Amino acid sequence: VAATNDDGVIPHSIEVLDLSGNVMPGSPKIHAVKPEYANLASEYTGGVQGRYVFAGFADTPDQVPDTVAGNICLVERGSTAEAADNGTGLFANKAAQCEAKGAIGTVVFNNVPGEIGGVLAPSANVLMTISQENGQYLMNLGFAGNGLSNHSIRLNGKDADLFKGMVTGFSSRGPVA
Repeated sequence: VAATNDDGVIPHSIEVLDLSGNVMPGSPKIHAVKPEYANLASEYTGGVQGRYVFAGFADTPDQVPDTVAGNICLVERGSTAEAADNGTGLFANKAAQCEAKGAIGTVVFNNVPGEIGGVLAPSANVLMTISQENGQYLMNLGFAGNGLSNHSIRLNGKDADLFKGMVTGFSSRGPVA
């Protein structure tokens, strides 16, 4: 009998849309995590979609472009604090900087390979975290001259298709010899 080490968390997803608003053929469904206190700690069921604007680390107001208003803010994990730029690197701060400029949501991608995992990031709007690889995928889709992405994305609610139950490498009866 196998034991599970599955935490039972169903992730959210992000989809890239074509110009008609349909899921772009060939684009992956992106695994995303919504921190517990994002979206005013309310359950997020989806509905936010739009073009995205890259805002670097979004540590300070000057790092977030004005074109983020009415769009989704794409942010890299990390901070400019080491550069004496008064950044904090806090996810909630990144979301607040984006929201102050009118963003309708914030997506933070990891600055090292892999997923970010659970973070504490209270925010008024939806905030999701994704892997570095998925962040680079979105970056590589390109941007227009005004900084808006060439494609829209849709921030979805929990997506059972991305759920991956895990089984431990040991039996619930003890180690397997």
